Amino acid sequence: LPKLRGLARFAAEHGERFHRIDSVAEASDGPLRVLNLKEPGVQEAVANAKGVRALYDDHGRNYA
Repeated sequence: LPKLRGLARFAAEHGERFHRIDSVAEASDGPLRVLNLKEPGVQEAVANAKGVRALYDDHGRNYA
């Protein structure tokens, strides 16, 4: 969670310089999920998260 929070802060400060800033992890139900850390709502969710897995379940999309 600390590394994910750091990446989300980086995306908030420097995201305009990049096409994508994503984080990928395996969701609780098995498939890979991706968080788009350039989205302000995702950045806020990461900042307030109690756990990592719920972030990918609630705010992630399937990684294709």
